[in-house]
Amino acid sequence: MLDSKQNSHRDSFILRVYACPLPFPLTFAAHTYVTLEHGGCIDRYEVIPMFGIRTFDNTGYIRKNLLAPEVGFRYLGKYPFNFGPRYKVKSCGEIIAGHGSSVEKLYLFVQSGGLQHYPHKSVYKMIGGPNSNTFTQWLVDMVSDSKITLPENAWGKDCKV
Repeated sequence: MLDSKQNSHRDSFILRVYACPLPFPLTFAAHTYVTLEHGGCIDRYEVIPMFGIRTFDNTGYIRKNLLAPEVGFRYLGKYPFNFGPRYKVKSCGEIIAGHGSSVEKLYLFVQSGGLQHYPHKSVYKMIGGPNSNTFTQWLVDMVSDSKITLPENAWGKDCKV
């Protein structure tokens, strides 16, 4: 059952941007990702290089719902989906908008397979990008009225797409 806040936004399009520390020993850098919500359904999108694991949907390193929306990386470990204590995520901002908004356009773009057009979907460079932060910034830049900014330690956010 939806609570009153969720129910009041059921017809809205919601973009949320999150950041969390990378696993040890890289905790000084941030990993960012987005969630898109509409009609009570929330999907998480991010870039995570999982070398040796092929995708068959032409999205490269782009991952959908690898983790729940507000779950951070493990303290230690090679991949974020292992069990163990996790870092807390921080919100970088959210936009709640209605029909005809740039958030709706982004939502429809993603739902129609638009992520396959991300030019760096199969390239990952931790320092300088393109990386997860480049991807997040690319999505945020599609929302014309966005005032969301990624943290200073989100290396790769300034990489040109």
